[in-house]
Amino acid sequence: MKRSTEEAVRRRRSFFLLASTSGCAALALAWSCSQPTPRSEPPTPPPAPEPSSLSAESLDVLDDEAEISVELEATLDEWFGDLFEPRYVVLPEWREAGFDPNTSPFEGARAFEGIDEADLETIRAGNREHWSSVLNAIDRNANRLPGPWPGRRDLNQTWRDVRLNRNAVGPADFKREARRLFEEDFPTSADTARLYARNCQQCHGMTGAGDGPMSNMMEPRPRDYRHGVFKFSSVSSPARPRRDDLRRTLEHGLPGTQMASWRERLGMGEREALIDRVRWIAIRGEVERWLVASWIADEEPPSEAIEDAYRTIWSRWLTADDYFVALQDDVPPADAASIERGNALFHDATRGNCASCHGDGGRGDGPNAVEVTPDGVRHPLLRDEWGRPAWPRDLRNGVFRGGSRPIDIYRRVHCGVHGTPMPAQGDTLTQDEIWDLVHYVRSIAGLEPE
Repeated sequence: MKRSTEEAVRRRRSFFLLASTSGCAALALAWSCSQPTPRSEPPTPPPAPEPSSLSAESLDVLDDEAEISVELEATLDEWFGDLFEPRYVVLPEWREAGFDPNTSPFEGARAFEGIDEADLETIRAGNREHWSSVLNAIDRNANRLPGPWPGRRDLNQTWRDVRLNRNAVGPADFKREARRLFEEDFPTSADTARLYARNCQQCHGMTGAGDGPMSNMMEPRPRDYRHGVFKFSSVSSPARPRRDDLRRTLEHGLPGTQMASWRERLGMGEREALIDRVRWIAIRGEVERWLVASWIADEEPPSEAIEDAYRTIWSRWLTADDYFVALQDDVPPADAASIERGNALFHDATRGNCASCHGDGGRGDGPNAVEVTPDGVRHPLLRDEWGRPAWPRDLRNGVFRGGSRPIDIYRRVHCGVHGTPMPAQGDTLTQDEIWDLVHYVRSIAGLEPE
């Protein structure tokens, strides 16, 4: 299971190279379990204890930890590749079903994802729009590399294939094949690693810990993907978000944060590939945390626990549609009676109980969430899964990070906000009661009924 010295040196150099160019600190073992650190304050390693101060038993424990760390890293590399050449082990049942997460959806069926020809045509249409200048250049002149280049880009596999085809086939065949390559543009895993580094790493960090060089200047902090927890989704627990949820965040951004829309800046194939990248970071992170917990609790080495962890974590993503909170009927009218019922639920301590955190006026200053000192300073009483202060939303300003459409707010009430103290009410309130709350919340935010 141990890598060769040459391979270890190559990987170490790669990590330091990317760290030096991105402003991120060098990588450590078990990076999914490490705490993100501010980039402006690089961590200072504690001094190593003198061997003479350690007992024989302590030395044995340290040796065991070093050995298991090496095994952990090697096991994760075997199943996930590394940051620059990510990959997944394909399970036997996946192969039988025609599912391979390492491939472009244009290369074969991805049965578990539910991707069909209609979805592929949607990606083609998005790519045609994004690469319109390139496709027009292909139509005008087939004897040179199509251009102009739409902004600075790494030479990914699509561009390399176009260059190869330019000299390998005649003009008519070149036009046809080059057009197909751009219409079906879907970056490889290695291409997507570079795409992530160029567009996402400055905020979300090299390992997806939310600790990129720009993160210190942001509030809220960028998401730490490694927990596999995403606040805004259309599913109830214990599922992970659907592709559609991550797609919506990429395309629309998160209002009230520095997470912008990438719809105009990236082609649809690139955005879909970035969804795969974020999922890779999250799945790898969750598996690593599982393995470390198994090692601590059961002394089960990573090489034995990996398959159970891998299957279980993947199942949470692949079954997301089973927990989808769909809109069953038309949105009921936001009339005065509905808003009044929502007002009562909002303040009812035994039912909705929203005021306990959001406050009587919806200002985000409820007694269970915020303590105000005599001098008027507000202190948060709640924290989220990432250990950061959890401030309830001020509902009056109309800025809702998960979206302000009625269905968006309905899902926030029904599913909660994952990773935060905002609870799911889908099991305690009826559908009609949730709609009453939605209409009341939208009314105090000054949003027009839809």
